[in-house]
Formats: sequence, C-alpha cells, structure tokens
Amino acid sequence: MSAIDWITIRGFKSLARIERLSLRQINILIGANGSGKSNFIEVLALLNALSTCGLRNYVLRSGGAKKLVHFGPAASTQITIEVSLMDENHQYLIELNLDESDNLFVSQESVQTWIPSRTGHPSRIDLRAGDREAAVGRHDGPHELIDFLRNYLGTLRVYRFHDTSSLSAMKKIADLHDNRFLLADGLNLAAFLYHLKLNHGQSFKKIRSVVRLAAPFIGDFELTPMDPRETTIQLRWRHSGSDVHFDESDLSDGTLRFIALVTLLLQPPRYQPPVIILDEPVVGLHPAAVVLLASLIKKAAINSQIVVATQSSHLLDHFDPEDVLVANREEGATTLTRLRPDNLNAWLQDYSLGQLWEKNEIGGHPLRERMG
Repeated sequence: MSAIDWITIRGFKSLARIERLSLRQINILIGANGSGKSNFIEVLALLNALSTCGLRNYVLRSGGAKKLVHFGPAASTQITIEVSLMDENHQYLIELNLDESDNLFVSQESVQTWIPSRTGHPSRIDLRAGDREAAVGRHDGPHELIDFLRNYLGTLRVYRFHDTSSLSAMKKIADLHDNRFLLADGLNLAAFLYHLKLNHGQSFKKIRSVVRLAAPFIGDFELTPMDPRETTIQLRWRHSGSDVHFDESDLSDGTLRFIALVTLLLQPPRYQPPVIILDEPVVGLHPAAVVLLASLIKKAAINSQIVVATQSSHLLDHFDPEDVLVANREEGATTLTRLRPDNLNAWLQDYSLGQLWEKNEIGGHPLRERMG
C-alpha cells in the first residue's frame, strides 16, 4: 500500500525538529489550540504545492516566507522536509532557504529509491538547486521515480469543508465535467456525486444511505445538469415524503459538511488518494454524525492512509491509543508523541480515551511556556 512511512520536519513554523515521525494507517492528531496540529497538516499541503511548482504561490498565500520559518529569520532561515514512502523504498528530501526578498528557494533536493537495487544500495538522484520552485514539480528531464513522486505528492490534498457561508465553494455552481476527484474545498461536490451516480451506482447508493442516517429528511439527491448544454450542475435534493426540491443553501452547515465527508470517505477505492488528510472535520457535526464519521474513517483506512487533526474528544473515543498522536508545545516548539496502549490499559478500564484527554492524562492541553 502506498503510504507515508515516516516524515522529518525541521524549521517549519512551530515544528522546529520532528525526526522520522512514523505514521500508521490511521493517525489522529490531538492537541490544544496553537499546539502545532495544523502546522503538521500544512507541511503536507506544502509538499502538494511543491509537486505542482506552486511554492511561490504557497509562500504568497502564507504572507511571506518569514512566517513559515521557525520563529522567523532571527531563529531559523531553513526548512527541511524528508519523507519516506512505500516501506522505505522511496524517499524525497528538500531544503528550502529564506532569501532577502522574503521568499524561499531550493537549496537542496534529492530523491532515492531501493527499487530496483542491483547492488544492494539505493539509487539517488540529486536535483537542481537554487530555484524558487522544486524540481520534482517540473516535467523537464522525465524520470520514472521523479514522475512517481510528483504524482504522489500531488495527491496530498488537505480536505477542509469548514466554509459553508453563502460564498463558500460548496455552494457555488459547479462545472459538470470537473469530476476526476473530489476537490479539497468541495467545489465540485455536485459534479462528483453526479459522476458516481452515472458510473458507480453502488457507491452512490452507499453515500446516499449513510447521509440519510444523519439527515433522514433528505429523500434523494436531484442531480441534473442546469443548462441545455450540460456544462454546469448544482447540488439539489428532495425532501423526504414530498416532491419539494431544495438546494445546498437550504441545508444546515453540519449537514452540508457531512455530505462532503461521506462522499470523500465512501468514494470507490479507485478514486481514493493514497493519503486522506482531514483538518478539523467534526466542526458543526451532530454527535450521531461524529459516530458515523469515525466508522467511515476506519473503512476508508482499508485503502488509504488517514491523517486527521481534531479537538473532538467524542471522535477520539472511537479509536485505539496507537492511532493517536498528541501535539504539545514546549518552549515554543511542537512535539508529536504517539500514545502507547500499555501505558493506558488500567485507565481505559474506567475511562474512554476522550475522557482521559479531557482529564489531561494523555497531554495535548495548553502548557505554560518558558522562553529564552
């Protein structure tokens, strides 16, 4: 299975030094506000940007490179990311340095593989440094390993379905033919569901059934093109027991988010990305929907590695201790520690994992920092 084995991060925001952090099939990140959960998620988003020559745009959206390096240029001027994939058969390393114009440039970049290994030693390729975009994102000088890494890193999309305002992506009219994969902000939710209805009926029926468990008032989705040329589509639905039709603006925020989450996690395995990254997916969900979400995450983990950042003790209750990474912030730097079940067995006889977190028995709570 194409999964991330481990990742090393140095100098990115609060992640001063994370060395070879092992990732399991399910990884639930918990921690206080500002502990660094979202920063870890952002590293994966940065890797995605590198794969599409999007480094400069990423830096611009972030407000400049000085906001990305650990405690600013006075403390750090370099970001290092190293990631190992597929049972350590492939590795990718990149070092990014801060320049005087508040941008990042590539100071070192390399890929290596153990497949095939005729000599018993890894094959390493040092890529061109000095540019403001990563070489792995360029298509010049094609190489099988570089092509694989480019495509793999390009699937590291951070799914955030938080915005359900009237101007949100999920409430916009979608391009009917934008249906290769579900976009990270849900912009093409209607188009993707329509594609599944036409081509993957069983998956569509499962999605509809699970949505109805949390929102029984939804009779069915009404997914038809909006214009004679069949170029646009809008998410419409019919109320249970009536012929009255509504659109996504008539759904509660939690229901709309839940539809997007169910679609992401129950899509056919052929469409599932190798890693599914969810940032605070529980926002606005009813407790019953949280229970369903936990079950869907476990089901999706059969085919995809899962990374979830959350502050929901209710969601945490449905996972094993070894699935959990606890983020703490100590002296300005984030630590990430995986829970060990042998240390919690006695506690778990009387309390759930979420309760232990609330009681501050497993960390992940605000800590007073000593600086300097």
